[in-house]
Amino acid sequence: MAAKGGNGKGNGGKANGGTYAATLTISPDPVACCGAVFSGSGSAYFPSSFAYVNIHTPRTLYATSVATDASGNMYFEHPTAEAGTYTVEVFQYKRKKLVLMAQADLVVTE
Repeated sequence: MAAKGGNGKGNGGKANGGTYAATLTISPDPVACCGAVFSGSGSAYFPSSFAYVNIHTPRTLYATSVATDASGNMYFEHPTAEAGTYTVEVFQYKRKKLVLMAQADLVVTE
């Protein structure tokens, strides 16, 4: 599933009047449970930095970080642990504040 922006409504998160246009694509979607691996990728993140990824499952929150390249692209992989809808959020720091850059949902089937 592809999502744009940072407020979960597809129109970007805003800070100081600006709009972030980061993307987040989750693949495959849907994905099988348990132990199958899904990937997340995106562009338009702050370059040569870190992105902080939160993966909310029905019962657990997983948190990790990934590096962004010089063009502002990022990529990660994560295994499934239980069936249900997962929400994946990607944050970055902007002016010492953590900003939600993009968000997408993922369906994990039995």
